[in-house]
Amino acid sequence: MIGANFDLWQPNNIITSLAYSTTGFLSICHMIVNFMNHSEYRKQIERFAKHFIGIHSSTVQTIARRSRKISGYNQH
Repeated sequence: MIGANFDLWQPNNIITSLAYSTTGFLSICHMIVNFMNHSEYRKQIERFAKHFIGIHSSTVQTIARRSRKISGYNQH
């Protein structure tokens, strides 16, 4: 996007959408990897879900178990 400021090239809609959406996509991927591999992160998500969303802790634990099963990572 800096190149557009200096009139080096003219961005179109696809370039603009890719430039701005990539960081959000990488952030979501990072959250998924953390959820699958770090038990402390899962506990934080569970506390957040209990407090703000109101779902039962067994639902979060089921999701965590399934994600560990899919990834092949088996740490408790």
